[in-house]
Amino acid sequence: MTDAPSPRVVIGDLHGHLDLFERLLERIDQKVPEAHIVTLGDYVDNGPQIPELLDRLIALQEARPGRFWPILGNHDLALLRALGWPHAEPGPIAPQRDALTARTLPAEPTFMPAPLRDKRLALEHDPTWQRIVVSSHTHLPGQPFFSAPRRVCVSATADHGGGLIAVLLPERRGWWTDGRAVTAVG
Repeated sequence: MTDAPSPRVVIGDLHGHLDLFERLLERIDQKVPEAHIVTLGDYVDNGPQIPELLDRLIALQEARPGRFWPILGNHDLALLRALGWPHAEPGPIAPQRDALTARTLPAEPTFMPAPLRDKRLALEHDPTWQRIVVSSHTHLPGQPFFSAPRRVCVSATADHGGGLIAVLLPERRGWWTDGRAVTAVG
């Protein structure tokens, strides 16, 4: 028996592209079936399969308890606000909403380093960060993801027809798909 942590796979912004997500999920399940999967939000906007994608995410969380972690993105939070959040109906996201509501954040985003607030700084990192920061929500021309000792930034291009990327951690290799094929990257 080993005490090594389970591998993690992070998947960039899905933006309503269930077909791309399913292609990557199939490859992940083939290559690292024990992986914990984290989706980095932005499930809504731009794509043709938003309701189906949301249903699939809920089903995956039920089917893989403790192994599937969907994170809300800024597009998702904007949708919830448009629907009346924080007074929206309770459901699977209620605990996340409650936790966010309970926090009082500064008016200015000074609680996060500039490379995490500003998309233009997606290729910057600070070697003194105490943890590895994984993010998406930006386009990295010419590369599927950026990797530094304390930073991984996944290029988010599904909303512009560029495909979807998954990165396996700690190895920092991954897969890209445009829906037709899945290609190894990194």
